[in-house]
Amino acid sequence: MQGKEALTIVNLSEDDFTTLSGLAAQAQKGDTEAYSDLLRQLYPFVLMVVRTKLGAAVDADDVTQECLLAVHKSLATYHPSRRLKPWIRAIIRYKIADYFRKLSRTNEREFVEELHSVTNDDLSANRSKEGQERDEVDLDALLVGLPESLRRPLVLTRLQGLSCSEAALQEGLSEAALRKRVSRAYKWLACEISRQREGERAEG
Repeated sequence: MQGKEALTIVNLSEDDFTTLSGLAAQAQKGDTEAYSDLLRQLYPFVLMVVRTKLGAAVDADDVTQECLLAVHKSLATYHPSRRLKPWIRAIIRYKIADYFRKLSRTNEREFVEELHSVTNDDLSANRSKEGQERDEVDLDALLVGLPESLRRPLVLTRLQGLSCSEAALQEGLSEAALRKRVSRAYKWLACEISRQREGERAEG
């Protein structure tokens, strides 16, 4: 699939999806050529939708492959009497949501590690699952107390994965101003963690 053909297939019409539905029905019966044609023609459409949702994320190709793998695994459950487009879009929505859930968990773990580094309290490599959960709860509590003007830049860049330029555009700030707020947020959190530790020592 090259050039003009690929561009045409991206903008799939209802008639195109009717044709693809037929290919799906043939693929269910074991037609390997129909199966290959189905995935080949779906790929640019799925990639377009994923890129629209993820923006400039470098993982768009990976998420697209995950969507097509889900199509492969779920093909037996598709009934040709149903419209194919909503079925495909439901798979895409699920995989994109799954991507953001995984990204959020990864970013949160990295952020907790950054916080411990900033406060000179290195995480133990063998920390228990319960300990990790306590870190996450503590993080939520800390972020609630963080002033809004500092919390949003920090959340956008460290937890949602936006670049500083993307976050600055969203917040209506210069990139330098946004970076300064992120730095101030870290200092605020470090002071708050130190204050909590002093309170714990005093109680102990």
